[in-house]
Amino acid sequence: MIITNGAALWLALLIPVVVFAYFIRRKIRRRVVSAMFLWDEALNSALAPVRGFRVRNLLALILALLVTLALITSLVNPIVGNAGRVGDLALVLDNSASMSARDANGQTRLQNARELADRIVANKPDEREILVLTTAPDVEIVSGFSKDFAALRRRLERVEPSNQPSELRAALEKAKFFQRARGENAKVIVLSDFACKDADEIVDEINRDPALAAARIGAPVDNLALLNLVARRSPNGDPTFETLVDVANYSDTTAEFNVELELNGELLDILPLELEPNERAQKIVLNSSEQGGTLRARIVPLALDFNDASPLDDERETTLLEFPALKIKLFGDRDLFLETVLEAQPNATVERVAQPPQTLANDELLIISGQTPSEIPNGAVAIIAPTASCNLFELGDEIPETALDGEPLDEGLARYLKFNGQTLRGVRKVTIANGYETSVYAQAPEAPVLFEMRNPTAQDSGRVFVLNFATAESDIGLKTLFPILFANLVGEARGYNPDETFSRALAAPDEANLRRELELTDANTELATTAGRAPIWLLCAAFALLVAAVEFYLFCRRRVE
Repeated sequence: MIITNGAALWLALLIPVVVFAYFIRRKIRRRVVSAMFLWDEALNSALAPVRGFRVRNLLALILALLVTLALITSLVNPIVGNAGRVGDLALVLDNSASMSARDANGQTRLQNARELADRIVANKPDEREILVLTTAPDVEIVSGFSKDFAALRRRLERVEPSNQPSELRAALEKAKFFQRARGENAKVIVLSDFACKDADEIVDEINRDPALAAARIGAPVDNLALLNLVARRSPNGDPTFETLVDVANYSDTTAEFNVELELNGELLDILPLELEPNERAQKIVLNSSEQGGTLRARIVPLALDFNDASPLDDERETTLLEFPALKIKLFGDRDLFLETVLEAQPNATVERVAQPPQTLANDELLIISGQTPSEIPNGAVAIIAPTASCNLFELGDEIPETALDGEPLDEGLARYLKFNGQTLRGVRKVTIANGYETSVYAQAPEAPVLFEMRNPTAQDSGRVFVLNFATAESDIGLKTLFPILFANLVGEARGYNPDETFSRALAAPDEANLRRELELTDANTELATTAGRAPIWLLCAAFALLVAAVEFYLFCRRRVE
């Protein structure tokens, strides 16, 4: 047995007071009367059963002492049960987006969970220490192990809802770590709506482990959820961008709604959608803007009576990269058609230089046409129809006419290009210098036609694109592909990675606020009283009340007799 309120032991000083009160005798007062026979008769009849009188008074003293001891015991508040000290408690409070849904009582799930946590703290024994963890956006220790009742309540009140999914599994694992460190009597209590991934497995684990307990907060509700929002720039060197919008309808009725897209607070596009119950959809929207900044998507239900219980997951935002400016420097043979195509590229400036620069900034592209210098500067460089060897490669003999060996790859410089067996002129044999990685996009039988070089040992070496054919002298059919080829070149020089962002978004979307029913055992939902202790104080108080009632009844009987 453990005494949790030692200060109440001072009340034991009441016991001698009660005993002393029962041994106080009334002081006899002298009175003058006219006759004594009436008093003698009354006194003899009252004192006849002297023994019974004494027994009744002794019983009254015993009952009064029992009442006093029971009251003192209830205030001392002993704990009977597990050996050793009272087990500490790790409290996991879910504050994810789904906990902002409102229940039938008009409060959010987080408010209901905080009230339950407050009752658990209020009923704790004085020596029990409580740790409080939250689950979103990451696992956070709101309060370390503490006995301070007031401090714990203040920290619980400061827990705010998040617009992110719940990391309940990680929070439970961390709580179990602290629970094991605190000994076998320590407990873990989870307060959550379990609208997260692996929810069924988490509930099964809680039900199997007697050291774990949980209370499911809230009932299933209707919810529209914006699960994911991702934007990427076009790889083609133009200011277009694609936006992936991932939405779901977790309700029992068909939902009609709009998804509004805003860029830096200005309306950009409206996507109308209609989803069946529990349907999920992923839509890609194409827009164009050279401006970058905050791209925000918002769900707007069209039906006025649709009760979207979790508005925090109706809005998401991401960052759209600004369409970068590019300074193009031209060196070598003049090509009016090439200059016209380059000047047509958005957010690009074209400058002809008499000598190639020794270094290039990150926003610069050097295009060398024909006259190939012996040293190629570091940075983004494109070499068109090279005529001489350089530090990157050695040129061999010219191949008078040739065709591609198969179709080019649909990536990099060759994206969207269809050569269709066109004859190329000015192709020369090429021997790449040692230490350079080469990506070949189009290949002739005797030499690469479109390829990219990169030096993996030098971080500032940049990318070198080589067009190993005479663009001005080749078949006229190639001229129709000319703008596409150089748009690809400008896009590659800007440094886009075309597919990586979307593939990640489609493979691993954020978890929704799922509508699900979870069954928890009755033993694990009785959390209003502190787990692991017997309510001895309540039994003592009831016993004191019963004994007091018996003593009052006997007192009334004595007065009647």
